[in-house]
Amino acid sequence: MSTIRHICQGGAAAERVREVVGQSVFQMMDDYAVGPLNDIDSSSPDARIVFWAEMFALGGTTLMDMRTENRVVNEALANLGRDATEVVIWAGSSPTEQAMRRRIYWWLQDAPVLITEVLVDCADVATSDYRGYAPIAAVSIERLRSRFEQRRAPTNECRRQLVADWTVLRNKGLGVRTWEGGSLSERPIDHYDNHLLSLVGTEPASFLKVLGQAMTDTGLTDIFCTWRFAVLIQTGHLLLTPYDMQDWRSAISPPVSRSVRIALRPKGVPSK
Repeated sequence: MSTIRHICQGGAAAERVREVVGQSVFQMMDDYAVGPLNDIDSSSPDARIVFWAEMFALGGTTLMDMRTENRVVNEALANLGRDATEVVIWAGSSPTEQAMRRRIYWWLQDAPVLITEVLVDCADVATSDYRGYAPIAAVSIERLRSRFEQRRAPTNECRRQLVADWTVLRNKGLGVRTWEGGSLSERPIDHYDNHLLSLVGTEPASFLKVLGQAMTDTGLTDIFCTWRFAVLIQTGHLLLTPYDMQDWRSAISPPVSRSVRIALRPKGVPSK
């Protein structure tokens, strides 16, 4: 009997995929576009867990159990080749989903299972808000259904290249991965900080509005962008008003965040 397993990024992307194919969807919650990757395929991803703990702590977000998440994902990836006759990978042209795609191929490189892909890009996104990338969550259900019906299996050469890509990313990955010219590139963890600063003028601006623009521009998650804003506040580049850093956790949590203001603190000018 034919058994199809679908695998995609978690959250909004998984919700979209489930609307298309039903409930047989495995979602990967980790964001492989950020942080160290050297031990992620091991049974003890300590470096990655420390990174996430620090990011969650400063970003004011409840810590997800990354050790359990990693174990569950690794077990699922190890069994996919035996549990299914076809594995369908859903990925858009975003750094998070393209990194995820490569990790899946690394795990399935020796599995005798048919792998097909539902790949989307900017041509599949109706809105022009996205800059050079298109995550699954930004594509309409109708378009995803059409892409699913047209899914294809990659060539063996393509599969080998994706496996090699993941090996390089894992060995060199310390900061943040960007999607440029159809490939992933490694950048320092503060790569987007200057751009995040540019989104905030000298006049106060709604935190949620600025955060949304940051996510749109970078293709990265709210957790990562919130963390980088927190770092910029902590280092004195941004001023959060009327709250201070002791209130950061409550300030970014709904419904308070709807009224939070972020203002740029000019260099050398102390906060009032």
